[in-house]
This record gives sequence, structure tokens and C-alpha cells, in this order.
Amino acid sequence: MVKNLIIVITLIIPFFAYNQGVKKEKVMDKKATFYHNKFVNRKTSTGEKFDQKKYTAAHKTIPLNTLVRVTNTNNGRSVIVRVNDRCPKRGVIDLSLIAAKKLKMIKEGVAPVKVEILSDDYYDIWLKQDEIFNLFDGSE
Repeated sequence: MVKNLIIVITLIIPFFAYNQGVKKEKVMDKKATFYHNKFVNRKTSTGEKFDQKKYTAAHKTIPLNTLVRVTNTNNGRSVIVRVNDRCPKRGVIDLSLIAAKKLKMIKEGVAPVKVEILSDDYYDIWLKQDEIFNLFDGSE
């Protein structure tokens, strides 16, 4: 019995030690709004022109060019956006119109959201979101 306990402890300790060093996604509860059309074609903080038809967002502190998954906590719908601009409002992520439409938050203009920072491994998914949405809901 003691021998079995020693074996279990020997196996568990490295597992916990390893998982302490694993980088976890940062998750934040936020409020989402969406960009006004007056910003279309204006330069963003990354230098590119703002486009309502691209999956992008503005945030006060998330590093530029970071991919984030934004989930509307009212309905569970998610979208991946790339942060390409700064938003002066703390606790707010400002989305492009296409991202806001996919989250079905247009009527309200604002929605409670969960924001998760993603790795660059999601880049291809970010690029092909329209195709993915169309597969599942024949979307707008």
C-alpha cells in the first residue's frame, strides 16, 4: 500500500509542477461596443485603414496584433478579432461592425462579453471566419 502511494505521488508531483509553468489564456469579462462608421478609412494604431468588413477590434491595453476570442455572454456566440487599434475606454472592447453582427449585438449596441487572448495558431481561423460562419448558419 505504501509502495503504491509512493508511486502515485511520484507520478502526480511532476504533473502539477509541469502545469504550473503552462501559459494559460488570459480571460477577461468586458463590455463590447462597435465602431461608428465615421472611423471607416481612418488610420488605426497599427497604421492600416479601418474597415467595418474585417474582424478587428480596439482595446486599451491588449497588445496590438493580438488575436482574441470575444464571446457574447448573453447568447454564447463567439468571434475571433485582431486588435489593431486603441480604445480610450477602460473595460471595453470596440468591435468592427461585422464582428458585432456575428455576435448579434447590433440592436442593443453593447453586450457583456468574455475576452480570451489567443495564440497565433488561430490566425488561419481568423482569416477564414466568414467561410466557417456560412457553413454553420448560412450567415449574412
